Amino acid sequence: MWRRYMMKAVSSGDLKERFQERDLRAKAATQCETLVQAFELLGHKNISTTKRVYRRGYSKVMPLSLCDNSDNEQNIEKK
Repeated sequence: MWRRYMMKAVSSGDLKERFQERDLRAKAATQCETLVQAFELLGHKNISTTKRVYRRGYSKVMPLSLCDNSDNEQNIEKK
């Protein structure tokens, strides 16, 4: 049944290319903003499964501190 509807959608121009049902699950996990949201959405027992299998792409991260600490500056110039 999936194949029949998929071929109909591709031939009518509604879809550019075919995909599988399991691709929908991975896409939903990838579009979550955080790993914890994806973990809760997918219902895995361990968060490492979500991280290893379903999270693709980049994650947004926050800086550790917004204050200017000149003691921790790194110099990347060649000497």
